[in-house]
Amino acid sequence: MAPTMDQAITIAKDQFQQLLKTCPPSLAPVFVATRAQYEFPNGSIIAFHSAEPRNRHRMRGLRADGAVLSELRDMVGITDLLGSVIGPALQYAPGGGMVLCSTTPPDDEEAEYNEWVKAEQEAGRFMRITLADNVDATPEFIAQAVRDCGGRTILSFLCEYMCQRTPRLERMVIPNLPSHSVVTKEKPYGVSLWTALDPGGTDLTALLHGWHGPDGLHVAGEWADAGVDADAIVTNGRRIEGDTEPVRTRWYDKIAGSDILRRTLAAQGFAMAPATYGSPVDAVRILRSALDAEVVTIAPECEGLLRTLRMAQWAKNDKGEQQSKFRRMERSGIGHADLLAALLLAVCNSVYVRRALGPEIKDRKSV
Repeated sequence: MAPTMDQAITIAKDQFQQLLKTCPPSLAPVFVATRAQYEFPNGSIIAFHSAEPRNRHRMRGLRADGAVLSELRDMVGITDLLGSVIGPALQYAPGGGMVLCSTTPPDDEEAEYNEWVKAEQEAGRFMRITLADNVDATPEFIAQAVRDCGGRTILSFLCEYMCQRTPRLERMVIPNLPSHSVVTKEKPYGVSLWTALDPGGTDLTALLHGWHGPDGLHVAGEWADAGVDADAIVTNGRRIEGDTEPVRTRWYDKIAGSDILRRTLAAQGFAMAPATYGSPVDAVRILRSALDAEVVTIAPECEGLLRTLRMAQWAKNDKGEQQSKFRRMERSGIGHADLLAALLLAVCNSVYVRRALGPEIKDRKSV
């Protein structure tokens, strides 16, 4: 949650108290509460303003020589704030003025800040400053910070002191993707080819292709896009399948209205069998076991799937309670974890995964 105006002023006052310890009284500013600003004897002013969208109109028309934006990670409409409010205020400042933005990174991959800061990094206007860069931080201060957070590997220490983005592990669908799960493989003799389709609707339409056999299931190819038609599915499906041998099994997620799509695909020679993976929570449990046991492996070329597995999160309701469905994450480019859904379809319907895991899925019925 973004700090309120009162909180921001309280924090600033504390900082100013430290900064002004050695300031001669004749040069010291006075804080004027009614105007929420420090006023210096020479006429200079440091004013505080709320960056909340409903209060930004109060900054319009102002002139300034510089602006400092704190806790940018929590701000809404960053581009609008900088372009429509801060920019015009600094238009007549010498040298174009200076904008200094400071924040710890958000733990949410969907935060607007992530999109904004990526452009700043590419433009060379980004600097990461950690506790290790603070020459004034004594060993005692650092040790206390570590103790306060509970250790150097704790999320709060990594975020607040090392400026690392630290998504909450309890919300991650796959908290840790095993490194041995990503591997290049040659297709062995005697395996069966498969393709899995997660129809997108308003989300991404996702296709995965690979093979499965006694050694498990391997993902060799992928495709995902939004706003596609049946022609695009067939064209890209055949592309990732190749033409070396026929695909024995094609699964598609049996969702509302998907029968029409199935018939359309079949008419184009791309027949698919309806399937489901059931409860997302149970299906993910099976996938995680399969990944840990190297029953399921993924080619490194499947970058979209790997990105989805590393970023996918469980959804939350309006009360902040975690739900048993995937979060829609358009900003991150993974849609509604659609490539993950396609993988679950294959994993939960593969007889070879079933046999390899044994007790893990013995209670699940064939679809």
